Amino acid sequence: MRTDRLYLRDIVDATEAIERFLADAPEERFLLSELQQSALLKMNQNEFVEQKVTYILETDDGIVIIENVPARVSVQTGERLFAPEVVEQLQEMIWRKAQPKRVVQTPVYEFAA
Repeated sequence: MRTDRLYLRDIVDATEAIERFLADAPEERFLLSELQQSALLKMNQNEFVEQKVTYILETDDGIVIIENVPARVSVQTGERLFAPEVVEQLQEMIWRKAQPKRVVQTPVYEFAA
């Protein structure tokens, strides 16, 4: 099983890769690249709104729930984007294992196909 640190690192790496993908191309090359144009078009068609969300992560110690996390949320798909500084703060909260605001108990079900 991969560690939680790797999952959060994947999020940051993917965000940085998308930024480089769209930012590194000179205008002439961008205008000739259908791939980059379609990526930008897709991003522009997907409207995002600022919201506070609940971030849930399964760790070796159990499930961690962090409420009121600022995110940009896609109106069409529900995809959530987190700013790099928010990801860093989430990592710190999870690794530090600080005293939680409250503890919840929840039932767990097995999916039967």
